[in-house]
Order: sequence, then C-alpha cells, then structure tokens
Amino acid sequence: MNEKKSIGKRVEKAVSKAAVTVDKGVVKIAAAKGNVAETARDISKSAKKAVDLTPEIAKRAYELYEQRGRLEGRAGHDWSQAEREIRQDAQ
Repeated sequence: MNEKKSIGKRVEKAVSKAAVTVDKGVVKIAAAKGNVAETARDISKSAKKAVDLTPEIAKRAYELYEQRGRLEGRAGHDWSQAEREIRQDAQ
C-alpha cells in the first residue's frame, strides 16, 4: 500500500511539474503573440504611410518633369527624387 502511495505522490509531482511547464509555455506563447501582433500593426502603419504618400510623390515627380522642360526618359529618376524628398519631409 505504501508503494502505491509513493507512486501516486510521484505521479502527482510529475503532473504538477508538467502543469507548471505548460503554464510557462502558455505565458511565453501569449507574449510572442503580443509581439507578433504589435509588429504586424507597425508594418501595417508603415505600409499605409507608403500608400498614402503616393499621390504626393506623383505630384512632385510631375513638378520635376515640368521643371526639366517636359523632357522624356527621366520618369524613373524624377519619381525616385520625388520619393526621397517626400519621405524625408514625412519623417
């Protein structure tokens, strides 16, 4: 009978230890989920800012195009310059 009690206590101890380990894992998972959610929000905000700046960048690129006398073949350069200017002002 003592042997059964001893085994029972060891099982209870093992179960208790496992429960603590599981609880710690749950806490870590919850923290990780929070970090992921926060990171996702930050990325979403950054992406939204990038999209929101597109009309301003386009307007500035067109201004640069006009300043150059409407010469063709520099659209990519004008866009890049406009994007740098607008993003620098937005920060």
